[in-house]
Amino acid sequence: MARHSRAFGGGPPPRRRRRLVWLVGLAALGWLLPQIVVLTPLRDEPLRLAFAGIDGRIASRSAAWGWWHGIEYRDIVLFDRADRPVVVVARAVVDRGLLALPFAPTHLGTVRLIGGEALVEVRRGGSNLEDILAPYLAALAQSQTLPVSFDLEVVEGAVELVDLERQDTWRITDLVAAGTVKGGAEIAGWTVSGRVQHAGEPVRDLAAMSLRPVAAAAAPAQIGRAHV
Repeated sequence: MARHSRAFGGGPPPRRRRRLVWLVGLAALGWLLPQIVVLTPLRDEPLRLAFAGIDGRIASRSAAWGWWHGIEYRDIVLFDRADRPVVVVARAVVDRGLLALPFAPTHLGTVRLIGGEALVEVRRGGSNLEDILAPYLAALAQSQTLPVSFDLEVVEGAVELVDLERQDTWRITDLVAAGTVKGGAEIAGWTVSGRVQHAGEPVRDLAAMSLRPVAAAAAPAQIGRAHV
């Protein structure tokens, strides 16, 4: 009688219950895994792999990854070899989730850069930004891997252009751009607009650049929309 009652008693046997608990725990861990990884130094590993070969380094302050929704990085900083910040992006958003990437690894969908600031020092024959990206672009040109493409959108951008020879500065604000990046370097179908003002004395400090008001020495000029 006791054996009969155990066979038809309520609930699954202890072994089956333990197995069910393990499966639920593993499923929960898998679902939370992206949120756990972004709290570790592994968060910036995709950025370092994507920009492997630059003459500098790239890092972020935080990120949010999701299996289904998009991937977001916050406060990305591109440093030169002297560890000076050259580009700061408040938010970088990829509209494809982690589960979508393996099915089309050569197309990232749309990458949106929001609130970007760049401090570009221009000299005869080049600039500090070109110094950082030149070895990276050269490596891309010789790479045997499949090229990656994506649609790029830039909003709320600003660029400080410093003429090192003349010690003069021009500032581009309200920068909006959209286009397609093919093969990691080729640019097609670009549309760009923004405002240009003479800024006078160079700031040479990316943090201070975003805080300083633009000098009103010259009337603002509107950049015409350029289609490439």
